[in-house]
Amino acid sequence: MFQQQNRHTSFSIYLGCLAISDNCVLAAAGYYWVTTELLSRLSFNVECKILVWVLETFQANGVLLILSVTLDRLVAVRFPFKAAAWCRARRAKIVSASVFAVVSAYNIPHLVLNHADERLVCMLCSFDTILCVIHLWVTSLIMFAIPFVLLLSANTVIIVAMQNSLKYTPSSSAIQSKTVELSSKTAISSQCFSSSASCSCFSTLRGSCASLSLQRFSSK
Repeated sequence: MFQQQNRHTSFSIYLGCLAISDNCVLAAAGYYWVTTELLSRLSFNVECKILVWVLETFQANGVLLILSVTLDRLVAVRFPFKAAAWCRARRAKIVSASVFAVVSAYNIPHLVLNHADERLVCMLCSFDTILCVIHLWVTSLIMFAIPFVLLLSANTVIIVAMQNSLKYTPSSSAIQSKTVELSSKTAISSQCFSSSASCSCFSTLRGSCASLSLQRFSSK
């Protein structure tokens, strides 16, 4: 990823966006831990809403980016001839931006429903509201159930495809033996060619000498 030729691949784009998303989660969690544990400062209502939105958004964004990069590698391994058309850096940028936009809009209810309680402790939305119940169930499906099934299936297909490709790939010892055999045949062929060329030159020279002797004998 740090090499110049690898910075413009779809795989590097996904990994870069995933690193940014994970760092945002760590920064938000670290901020909450410092303010509540080290500084012993209680959370404000607006601060609570923004903090929970950031955590939920970038966590979901990271999960969907992992799913995207897995599907990208699945296409590259399973359909190698179509990888150049499908696994492009521009497509990866569009997918990453679309994923972030969708999860950002999806987590807007956290800005409305989350609050700080009477102890000024940041609280998630409770099960008292039907909107909270629906949102929590859909979040569980998006972040856990569906990605688990898709990642398990995609990685299984990738592993099977790589194992099948290794069966038809010759080993290094076989390649080395074929190379030695081809080199020996080439050397023998060159020797035969040089020998035949020498023989032909010698026969040509011998024929010229014979014709010259015959001309001298006829002139006498």
